[in-house]
Parts: sequence; structure tokens; C-alpha cells
Amino acid sequence: PLGESGEFMPSPEDTGFFDITEQEIAQLDAAGGRKTRRKHRSGLRGCLVFLLFILLIGGALAAAYYNGYGWPLQESVVESLFTTNASGDDISNLLASGLAEDDRIDIEAVLPDGATGVTVEGVDRSMNESTALVTATLSAGGEQSYLVSLVREGIGWKVNGVTVEYPALDGDQAALDDGTAEADVDAEATDGETTDAEPADAAANEGEGAEADAEATESTEAEGDEGTSDTSGEA
Repeated sequence: PLGESGEFMPSPEDTGFFDITEQEIAQLDAAGGRKTRRKHRSGLRGCLVFLLFILLIGGALAAAYYNGYGWPLQESVVESLFTTNASGDDISNLLASGLAEDDRIDIEAVLPDGATGVTVEGVDRSMNESTALVTATLSAGGEQSYLVSLVREGIGWKVNGVTVEYPALDGDQAALDDGTAEADVDAEATDGETTDAEPADAAANEGEGAEADAEATESTEAEGDEGTSDTSGEA
């Protein structure tokens, strides 16, 4: 007989369909079930691994955000600020959006013109605010330190202020303060020695006066004895 496809359909007796036992059918069903369960477990394991990966990435990003990291980094923003200003380009896109116009003018006035190099010495990071210490090489020669304050905007950072740093003057002031303190200590020590010396001098003067009185008394007694002896001799 022919089927709908027009091809010859084999007889069921020839396919062995009626020769299969119930035990073999059960074994075939069990094998198919195991394959289905194995595929299901593999898919579930893959989903769990992917979810764990997403959680780890999210935790790392949250930790970086909390510790003051972002994109771009503070170092990159500060370097771009000085190099852009040195080239004469507009630095508005590097400044904080809420910055007042007077503050913008102050920042532009502080930044060195034509700086030939900039080095970020260090960054003090926090979640929403950061401070960077920068050393710029001036076009006329020499170096100058700057303190740049930044605020977070989104996941990145923007400049909020720039001030000039004078570490050498701070060191001289500290040395001057130390010298003044040492001079005060020396003056107090000198006053103490003078105060201690005054009682000693008074005691010495009293001792000398007592010795002089004793010598005068002894001399008077000796003269009296001599006078008594002469009177006795005349008698």
C-alpha cells in the first residue's frame, strides 16, 4: 500500500513493531526520560552560573563606586583639565555642571598657561567627593603644585575647584613655630635657674654675716680678757 506521500509503506510485521516487549518499551521510555532530565539540569546549571557571574560583577562595581572610583577616573579628568587649558581649548566640559560663573573664572585664572607637563601625585577618594594633588611643569621653567577638588556626576568626575599649593612655605612656617617653641623653653629654663639662684645667694650672704658676727664677738671677748689680765698685774 501507498501512503499520502506516494511511497510504499512497509508492513508492520516487517518493522518488528509487534515483536517488541513491554519491558523493552519501558526501557526506551526510561532512557528518553533520563535524556530529558539531563538536558533540564544542564540548562538550570547554566542559568545559575550566569546569575552568579552577574552578581559578582555587580558587587565589584558597587564596591568600586563606594570607594570613589568611576569612569573616567579622577587622574584622567585632572590631566585633561591641565592639558586642555594649556592648548587654549575650552575646559567647560570638564567642570562641574553646578559651578557658578565666578568659580569658573577663578579656576581658569589659577590654571597655568602653556604648562608643558602634569603629574598627579595622589588622590584622596570618597564616594561623592575627591581631592587630587597635582604638580605642573610651567612653561617658564620650574614646577608648581595645585590642589584640585572634584565631585561625582553620574559614574564620572568633574572639577569643582583649583587652588595653588605652597608646600615649601608650610615647611618654613613649621620650622619657625618649632624655633619659637624652643626659644620659649630656653627662656623658661633661664628664669628657673635665676629663681633657684636667688635663695642660694641669700643663704650664702646670711652665712657670711653670721661668720662675721661670730668673729667680732670672739675679738671683743679676747680684748676683755687681756684688759682683766693687765689690771691684775698692776695690782
